[in-house]
Amino acid sequence: MRDVRWVEEILNDRVSGATALIAKALQGLLKTFRERGKEEASAALRRLLEAHSGIPSWWVVLKEAEGCLKGCEPGSGLESLRKNIEKSTRRAAEKAAEGIEGLRSMVTLSSSSVVEEALKIASPPEIYVMESRPLGEGAGMAGRLMKAGINVRVVVDSAPGELIREGVIEAALVGADALFEDYLVNKVGTLPLAVLCSHFERPFFVVAQWFKDIKMKYEEFYGPGKFPEPPGGFKDPREVNATLPSLNFYFDLTPWALINTIYKG
Repeated sequence: MRDVRWVEEILNDRVSGATALIAKALQGLLKTFRERGKEEASAALRRLLEAHSGIPSWWVVLKEAEGCLKGCEPGSGLESLRKNIEKSTRRAAEKAAEGIEGLRSMVTLSSSSVVEEALKIASPPEIYVMESRPLGEGAGMAGRLMKAGINVRVVVDSAPGELIREGVIEAALVGADALFEDYLVNKVGTLPLAVLCSHFERPFFVVAQWFKDIKMKYEEFYGPGKFPEPPGGFKDPREVNATLPSLNFYFDLTPWALINTIYKG
C-alpha cells in the first residue's frame, strides 16, 4: 500500500468518537478508490480491519465496506454506505431528542456524534459534559456545543454524583461504542454514571445507530478469556500519569438493567 496518510491519522486518533472515525474512514476509502483504484482502497481497508477488528462497530461497518469493494460498483456502494450511516445517525438523534424533550438538564460524557446532534436538536436549558479522562474528549464536544449556541458546562468526571443527588441534573444521555445483548460498551465512566442514575432514580438514556447493535453477547464476540479485561484492552498508563504507576483503559461495560431507554437509528 502506497502512502495513505489518512489511514494512520485515523489509527492515531484517540479523541474522536466511533461514528466520526467511521465517517472519516469511508470518506478516505472513497477518495482512495477514485484516485488510486480498488487495489489501493482494499489495502487501506485491510489495514483498518487489522487495527480495529476488536471494536465491534468498526468491524460491522468495515466488513460492509469490504463487500462494497468486492462488488460490481464499489464507488456507489461505498457512497451508499456512507449516506446510510449519516441517515442512521440523524434518525437516532431525532428519536433521542424527542425522548428528552421537556427535560431541563442533562449530563453526558466523551465525544459522540449522535449525542451531540441529539442535544443540538433538543437544546435542553442546561447540559453538563464530563471531561472524560484521560484524554479529555468531553471538553472537545462541549466546545462544539457551545459554538452551536448551547448552554453547556464541563465538569470533572467525579462531579455528576453530587449534581444528580441535588437534582441539578435530571437525566443522562450517552452514546455507545457497542450494544451487545447483555452490555453497553462505552467510554469508561459510563458504568458509574448509570449506577448513579439508577440509585437516585434518574433516567439513563442511550442513543446508537444500527451498526452499534451487535446481535450477540459480549463474551461471544471477545471470547471468555477476554472478559476480565476492559473492552479494547489496557492503554498506555502514561496518559493517566507520566511518573506514577497507573492503570488506563478507555471503555467499560454497563448492564442493560441500568438503562431506561435505548434510542436506535
